[in-house]
Amino acid sequence: MRIKTRKRNIAAPLDPSTFADAVVQIYLDNAGDLELIAKSIESSDLNFSRYGDTFFEVAFTGGRTQPGTTKPDEGERHPFSIIDCEPTPVGHC
Repeated sequence: MRIKTRKRNIAAPLDPSTFADAVVQIYLDNAGDLELIAKSIESSDLNFSRYGDTFFEVAFTGGRTQPGTTKPDEGERHPFSIIDCEPTPVGHC
């Protein structure tokens, strides 16, 4: 008798660095244009439900983070992050 492994029991290993690099590339390809970035993200086949925290890190800081700091030596970064944007007064767009 042969024991078969069910497909639902096979877990793909987490790979947040590849996911982060793909999101950074979307930002770079669209030069920070948020409408184009949103369209590219929506049409991508990236697994946002699995890597939601990584997506937030990339959008907010421009790349992956570790507790207390960024990971400058791991993966590419983009200059269009929320932290790096120019502050504007509320009500002035």
